[in-house]
Amino acid sequence: MAAVLEERPVEAEPLDRRRMNLVFVTILVGMLLAALDQTIVATALPTIVGDLGGAGHLSWVVSSYLLADTIATVLAGKFGDQFGRKLLFQVSAAVFVVASAMCGLAGSMSWLIGWRAVQGFDAGCLDEIGKVITAMRAWLAEELSDWDVDDAQLNAALGDLATRFVEESPELTPQPGLAIAGGDRTAGS
Repeated sequence: MAAVLEERPVEAEPLDRRRMNLVFVTILVGMLLAALDQTIVATALPTIVGDLGGAGHLSWVVSSYLLADTIATVLAGKFGDQFGRKLLFQVSAAVFVVASAMCGLAGSMSWLIGWRAVQGFDAGCLDEIGKVITAMRAWLAEELSDWDVDDAQLNAALGDLATRFVEESPELTPQPGLAIAGGDRTAGS
């Protein structure tokens, strides 16, 4: 017979102010790492491609990163729920640094494209899990402490909140008669 395991919710211990600041600084450094990487590589990419002799594959270096980043954005919440957000953030940061080193050691465009995809996946995980941890620890921690909420429910709630904000803000809502990008209409006509 199969043993039935009873799942118990894991109680998050309250953090004091010093540890909370450390968590936020760590998350910010991880997100900054991913953002700076994209900026630095975009600047250095023509030189890198010239050295590797793969001008025909230049767009794949950027596309592989962005595609993997997009995939990670979708999967990060599920992985965070399954394996733990802290563990996923730590593993993503470590693999991101290793992938960065391997990009530097790449001897061909194929290897560079592959390692950029690994970097992109981990950058997506760092970014999304960083946002979720910040949201859970900061202003939602008190409100959701008695609820069993996973990342998908949190994202749905935040999306609903953002939609309501946009709908209720007249300066963010499209107004009839305003200029349309690329069109001939102007305000008042």
